[in-house]
Amino acid sequence: MASELHARAVPPLDALVELPAGCYLLGEPGEERAVTLERVFIARWPVVNAHMRAFAAATGRPRVPKHDDPQLADHPATDVTRSDAEAFCAWAEQQGITVAHRGRIPGDVIAKFTASQQG
Repeated sequence: MASELHARAVPPLDALVELPAGCYLLGEPGEERAVTLERVFIARWPVVNAHMRAFAAATGRPRVPKHDDPQLADHPATDVTRSDAEAFCAWAEQQGITVAHRGRIPGDVIAKFTASQQG
């Protein structure tokens, strides 16, 4: 799996970034709200179609056609259910790769905070 993924410039799954605990302002200017977050680690790169293809091949889960398209191998995976995402995280953990802090998928507030820090 690793050689195939790296040959297509697919980002590694094992790069985590720490978001320190603290109080942060989220929202558009004039509509900010204070949110207190505990310390969390989140994947530096998104799960991409090639990762989902490898997961489906290894586990026998149904495939989404775009996950098999070589032209989209390095695109963020879409059309993924929460159940698929949780199963993917569990599968990655079995491979020795941590993609979700404490095995959980980031909630809305953490996802918005992370997006606001890009840039």
